[in-house]
Amino acid sequence: MKRLLSEIEAVADEQGSDDPNVVVTNDLGEEEARKRRREYMTEQFVEAFEW
Repeated sequence: MKRLLSEIEAVADEQGSDDPNVVVTNDLGEEEARKRRREYMTEQFVEAFEW
């Protein structure tokens, strides 16, 4: 989640927004945000369990 948040915060900064949630709501949409969280967590599990 931290990596995703840092990416979203960078986009928010570029757009002049103080709130990264605005990027999620307006740009990504809930479905895309959920997809990115799943992808990130899959990577974390693979690393943790060395699949």
